[in-house]
Amino acid sequence: MIKFFNNLKTFLLSNIPRQIGQGIFWATLASVVSQGIMLCSMFITARYLGLKQYGEFAMLKSTISTFTLFAGLGIGLTTTKFISQYKNNDKVKAGKIIALAIVFTYLSAILVVALICLFAPYIAAEYLNAPHLAGEIRLSSLIIFLCALNGLYNGSLIGFEAYKSVAKVSIISAILFFPLQLILFKVYPNLYAALIGLAVFYLFNFLVGHFEVKKKIKEFGIKVDYFNCLDQLPILYKFTLPAFLSGIMITPVLWVCNMLIVHQINGYKELAIFDAANQYRTAILFLPGVFSQIAIPMFSKNNKSSTFHKILKMNVSIVAVVTMTVALLVFFLSEFLMNFYGKGFIGGSNVLIILSISAILSSINSVFGQAIVGKGLMWSGFFMNFIWAFALLGFAYYYNLSSEGAMGFAKAYLFSYAIHSVIQLLFFRYHLRQKS
Repeated sequence: MIKFFNNLKTFLLSNIPRQIGQGIFWATLASVVSQGIMLCSMFITARYLGLKQYGEFAMLKSTISTFTLFAGLGIGLTTTKFISQYKNNDKVKAGKIIALAIVFTYLSAILVVALICLFAPYIAAEYLNAPHLAGEIRLSSLIIFLCALNGLYNGSLIGFEAYKSVAKVSIISAILFFPLQLILFKVYPNLYAALIGLAVFYLFNFLVGHFEVKKKIKEFGIKVDYFNCLDQLPILYKFTLPAFLSGIMITPVLWVCNMLIVHQINGYKELAIFDAANQYRTAILFLPGVFSQIAIPMFSKNNKSSTFHKILKMNVSIVAVVTMTVALLVFFLSEFLMNFYGKGFIGGSNVLIILSISAILSSINSVFGQAIVGKGLMWSGFFMNFIWAFALLGFAYYYNLSSEGAMGFAKAYLFSYAIHSVIQLLFFRYHLRQKS
């Protein structure tokens, strides 16, 4: 017991709590304002579009997320990791890494957007089971391009530990977006209005983010070196490649699960219910996401085993308590909360209950995931994500055969995250024991 209090005293007197406190304040402010506005916009979108069209919108959002991963190539994590590591002690290397990240993000984003525009009719018919959505997919390619660049800028700002700038980007974009979305739906209450609103939101993100990153680069006295950036190519296959492959194990897998749903009878209505419930699951993960984001620079800078262990334990404890508290509220208010989307969504209250439980496991997993990034153990992270993806697909396929729709997908989430939690816990117990 005495040892515990001595460790606590040492931790509180260190610089870490101050860093965490600053990061939490700005990141929390950004999450509450921007994510709160986005959640309200989803309520409005669902009420204007109705159950089936909202399901189509949900599938388009999933498609955007999936192809954004290929357009961004995991560069956002790369900039977070290496800018935080080198911004003070090796500014030349930091400048080369930033240049390399910018070049590769723009090239990959342009290539992916061109391919999407070319194959939009095929994607709509064969994968989305909705040939009439080809035009909407082409419009989504613009959003994908902006999202890829925003991932680069957001990752860079987190690497600079510029949490106030991250908050500024999110809040300004959300505040400008919301009234525009209302106007668009008043004039054109259809999918195009929803997508144009998203495109403008990410455009605001891009413009403000670009300005803030340039400001931070100047503030830290870093020269972005495009001519010699290829010196840092090894980073791409040592860190970025496994980060990208780990991402493939998440977003595209969710897209495949969504495809399983929309190929069922009334599939788009089922997906609408699942997506509405999943918005609340995302809301539950607001604050845990904040803690996870600010953890990467701290994990990256504090490689000493004892300090790393303290940061990990503290983050897991905070995230677990916060998530369980919010999830419990959502659990008991599930029917009331689903009603915000419209009467057709109330039947999804049981789906929300299952997803709120899965959010607890997901939030703890996210802390372990950021610790893996901070330690640079990307291949280990990839293999653990692979097991999670395999489990999710297996459960989703099983429940799809029994046509359980949204409820089946929610159960697949819960069981796959339970497996993922056990694997990550065992991995870190072994890893920390080896280090000590």
